[in-house]
Amino acid sequence: MLLSSVVITLNQCLPVVVVCVLLCATGKTVLTTKQAVLGITLGALGCIALLLMAADISAWWDYRGLELVQIMLLMALFAGLSGHYIQGSDKARVLSLAAALTLYLSNFFTYFGGYWQTDGAFALALGAGLGLSICASFAILLYFSLLWATRNAMALVSMFVALHSASKLVFASDLAAQIDIMPAYPALFDLRNWVSEDSVGGRILKVLFGYEATPSVWSILALAVGTGIFWIANNWRRGREA
Repeated sequence: MLLSSVVITLNQCLPVVVVCVLLCATGKTVLTTKQAVLGITLGALGCIALLLMAADISAWWDYRGLELVQIMLLMALFAGLSGHYIQGSDKARVLSLAAALTLYLSNFFTYFGGYWQTDGAFALALGAGLGLSICASFAILLYFSLLWATRNAMALVSMFVALHSASKLVFASDLAAQIDIMPAYPALFDLRNWVSEDSVGGRILKVLFGYEATPSVWSILALAVGTGIFWIANNWRRGREA
């Protein structure tokens, strides 16, 4: 129970942490206190609504409701992070924070709510605390790394944000294939002998860049298309400002 709690906390909270760091350390303008309060409020309301209405939502659209809502939230994250970095949009930052909190924390609380009344509540809380501590440490490291890169290697920052934003489309395409919106295809190749998704490195790469050890053609296309859209839009904006 302790290990499972740590893993679940990392899987659901680390993506939120990365989004917050990107909003605070990259782009022409950064997340303000007012925007953070608004984003957190909207995210909390969205999370509560999703938790309370989960049973009803799951029955929507031929029992694909929850997955479709998650796909829409992932697409909102892609749009929000791109809009933040490329346009410096205040609304994009609020959208990104609200979508991340709604999507990931609803999964987090669903897991913990299901096990909290059991005898393993203490191990659950301890594991969550450990997981949050790891997330905080990772956030500090990523924040200062991005600040350094912003001053010394701006192209790397742009590529990092582009890949992370595009990774949301990778997750969306995986969900779409799971519920048969798109046809499922076999994996193009297998990297499990190199970097397993269950390893520490694999989990970090998955959070940052949507890494999959056995990617399908949809995953590769989603990453390529998302990165391409981001890169074209960013270069177009820079060209107009020149």
